[in-house]
Amino acid sequence: MVTLEALRKRNVIVYGTGINAVKCIYFLEMEHIKVEYLIDGREGIGKFKNYQVYQPTSEVLDGKYIIVACAFETYSAIRERLHEYKEFENYIYYEWLDKKMVFLHGNCHMDIVESFLKSSVTFQKEYAVYPTDRICTGKYVNEEILPEIDIWIHEDIQISNAFGYKVSDEYIKKYMSSTVFEIVMPHLYGLGAGFFPHAKQENKRNIGLLNGAYENGMFPLRDEVIEQCVLENKSINEICQYVNRDYIISEEYIKSNFEEYIHKIKIREKEWDIKISDFILQHYKEKKLFYDKGHPTNIILKKISEEILKILGIQEEIECKGQLDYHEVPIYPWIRKVLGMRWEEDSIRTDSNAIKGTENMDIAQYIREYIWWCYPDYKEKELEL
Repeated sequence: MVTLEALRKRNVIVYGTGINAVKCIYFLEMEHIKVEYLIDGREGIGKFKNYQVYQPTSEVLDGKYIIVACAFETYSAIRERLHEYKEFENYIYYEWLDKKMVFLHGNCHMDIVESFLKSSVTFQKEYAVYPTDRICTGKYVNEEILPEIDIWIHEDIQISNAFGYKVSDEYIKKYMSSTVFEIVMPHLYGLGAGFFPHAKQENKRNIGLLNGAYENGMFPLRDEVIEQCVLENKSINEICQYVNRDYIISEEYIKSNFEEYIHKIKIREKEWDIKISDFILQHYKEKKLFYDKGHPTNIILKKISEEILKILGIQEEIECKGQLDYHEVPIYPWIRKVLGMRWEEDSIRTDSNAIKGTENMDIAQYIREYIWWCYPDYKEKELEL
């Protein structure tokens, strides 16, 4: 955390001359913090708001504390130009001043948690989230910034995780300050499988998109109910009718699969500061809690975010516009019946970023697109959407 008190002891300059710089300069002046001059990459600016403007050379940067005041999209490029200097020690993004730095470490669930947290006015005022890639991208965090983190919010990422030792808690912890405040949140990827006895990993007939944007394709999970119908040479219309029947999957298996994964969550949450199994058991009959086996709905992620804020002493109403239903899988009526679920599933993959071929997807459309994507030569005369 770079405090205003510490800033008053430094020779401060501001990198930027746009509206973000105006906001930064106004804030610093109101806090009685002297700004010596401004920096801009363009030539011939001269002066801005009575401040002399220089280009970013070592002569004008060395020995100064640089506050970068620009759009955040531009900050990454400026950070590259400042590679000889250390972030936080020699320079900082202006919106992080006098705020505790938060490091959200985990998978794509963190995108939604971050959105929920940032919707809190109090959180935004007191904390700043340091931008990092999620572990599923295969990119590693810059270890140099970890000692500057005040709040470490993370999933319990084991050494044996699929993305390597460098994203594990054990590795990250070695670089954290001894005073860092740590919150371990639920790591639920894969633990939603109790609601999807028909969805299995690795659909070999699924292909990624060639532009590289959606390497997981349209249907990364293999739907065992549809696959069995294909083996029996059912038409698409027959499959749509079949999935609405009882006994499409063994009742005993549905129950045992559910109990197995609830048990796994109860075991895993012993290591979490935020428990979630009771919440799942209290609400799964009334609302859909997972989009697929790896991705919780916002109902769960909002609860987790509320608990994080509660630990930080914040209680406010929060919201999030995004959701993780990119590859949402339906829970068929028979499965819902066996598990005592009292909600209906009229549509899936409703987010604008969800992976689908049409605007609206219900169970029948899910089946049509699954067949179209995974079995392009299958019963083509039935593909009347």
